[in-house]
Amino acid sequence: MDRDHSGHRVSSKMQLITPLKAKFRSIRRRILVFVSAVYLTSSGLSALWIYYEVSHEVDELFDAEMVQQAKTLAAFLPEQITEQQREAGAQIIGDVSDHEYEDKLSYRITNTTSSWSLETRGAPSPAIVPFQIGFSEFNLDGRQWHAFGMTSGNYQVLLLQEDSFRSELRTDLAIDTVVPVLLLLPLMLWLGWWTINQSFLSFQRLATNLRAANHAAIKAKMSGRPIEHLPVEEIELEPIEEPIRKAQVVETIIKPKKKSGSALFAVVAVIILVSGGILAVLVNNGTLSMSLTTSKEQALEIASVEMIKGEVNSYHQLLANAKAKIELELNKLPSETKINKNAIKALMDAAVIIEMQGKVSMGDSLLEQGHYAEATYTYSAIKANSKLLLSEYNAASNIISSSNRINEFESSWAKLQNSYELTIPTQVVAANDLVTSAYKSIDNNDFSLALESMQKAIDNWQVADTEIKYQIEQIGLNKLQKDSELAEQERVRQLNIEVENRLELERKTNERERLAVIEANELAQIKETDRLSQKLTPVTRVQPIYPKDAIRSGIEGWVDFEFTVKSNGELQDLVILGQSPRRVFKNAALTAFKQWTFSPLLKNGESIERLNAKYRVTFMFSYFPTFSSNQLFCSGKCFIF
Repeated sequence: MDRDHSGHRVSSKMQLITPLKAKFRSIRRRILVFVSAVYLTSSGLSALWIYYEVSHEVDELFDAEMVQQAKTLAAFLPEQITEQQREAGAQIIGDVSDHEYEDKLSYRITNTTSSWSLETRGAPSPAIVPFQIGFSEFNLDGRQWHAFGMTSGNYQVLLLQEDSFRSELRTDLAIDTVVPVLLLLPLMLWLGWWTINQSFLSFQRLATNLRAANHAAIKAKMSGRPIEHLPVEEIELEPIEEPIRKAQVVETIIKPKKKSGSALFAVVAVIILVSGGILAVLVNNGTLSMSLTTSKEQALEIASVEMIKGEVNSYHQLLANAKAKIELELNKLPSETKINKNAIKALMDAAVIIEMQGKVSMGDSLLEQGHYAEATYTYSAIKANSKLLLSEYNAASNIISSSNRINEFESSWAKLQNSYELTIPTQVVAANDLVTSAYKSIDNNDFSLALESMQKAIDNWQVADTEIKYQIEQIGLNKLQKDSELAEQERVRQLNIEVENRLELERKTNERERLAVIEANELAQIKETDRLSQKLTPVTRVQPIYPKDAIRSGIEGWVDFEFTVKSNGELQDLVILGQSPRRVFKNAALTAFKQWTFSPLLKNGESIERLNAKYRVTFMFSYFPTFSSNQLFCSGKCFIF
């Protein structure tokens, strides 16, 4: 235990706390600590929020991927299970590689009767994890799993994914996002401390000069008590009277070339006025002035008026900036926009602006005349009107931005409609109705209601955008399945064409072999007939001309003749017994065959007539050369190349 200057006992704990309290009486230290605490708190909350959002987006991404994988598996399943597959029962797919993620992904496909299944190694059985349509989560051997199930025809497809697969990506993304913020944290804290210290340099010089100017009075004031027990007013503000009279304060404040913010000067002015009622610090558009007063109440009124006037000037600057921004955005709007530009321009040229300018002049006049209460009332009314008008300006600016956003949605929707056959979402219709209502509100100068309708329309468009993306995804999957079916149909068609070509080739080969057999049989028969009844031998032959129509059509055939061979070898009683095909080779064969001569029969060494002689002239394509490209070499048969 120690004793203070008055002889009272002071504990060691109080000795530690008291200096801290004294230090925190400083405005600069309080601002530094408060700003640092706010920044640290906001950084921590931002990190938590980033982690939550990243986790949510990662879950949505992997859920969508599971849906797509399930649909892809279902698309390649056969319509019917073969008898061999049904007898095989459960089929297990082994590990493809030694990748560390392979055991974290699994699937199970079963038919509705559970007589056949296809699953990866390690997939849980239906008894442990029953099939469930949609998304679900379960815990298996202390590990969290995500599941997605869907039905496709006679199949049940179940996809499984371990949560650690997601948490690793979730953690990596969160760290990559939060680490830069944490690395910049010390720098931002240091910059905040440095900025605040630089802003308070002029006040430190002021306090130093004041303490030095009236040190004896301050020391007498503090006699009998420790300095840390004195109020801040008695320590820093009591000795102001004498330095002001000596005109040292003005020189101290005006000396720095850089001017501090008017808000900080206003705060110091209020503190000084409340303390002693001697010094009035007046701020007007960043210009600092001082005056000596003898009335504490009057100084308070002046400071209050100047503070309100400074706020009015700030609002006017904000209005000017907002007006310039709106004019720039109006010029960027397309000429065919549905927004009533005249209504917005009328808002910027409203009579209330001129009225406020007049009231500002009136407030300045009242302030110069010393009517502080009336000036305060006037400036307060101007402030309220300025605040209301600024809200209207901000609403108009946000309406233009929202309109541009909606135009982007509509343009994107129009392009997608030209590219895909899409169903119009109900949210699109609702958004169009809200936009129409917003335009009517603009015509009625109700910008707040118009902005509310615009924001609701944007919300509807965002929901519709999600549904449109889902429709496009479904169209893509359907197209993929259709392309696969078309490819399979084309493959089957090509196989059928190949089979037909092979069958046609075999048919032609068989036909040629059959004709060759017939020809061989005919030759054998002719030889046998000649052997038995003297051979019928052509002596003179005239080459028949192959009909051009038969050549172009690729037709082969024959003509059978029956005739009598006279003793001199000439022909008579020539009759056509048969022909194939009809009327194709008849004339060509008859014209040439009339000029043929054959060997007559010999009886006792004399030539006699040969009755009922038969001969066939065959027209057949041949590919060995003869003496003429248009003639046929005939010896009972005709050939052409």
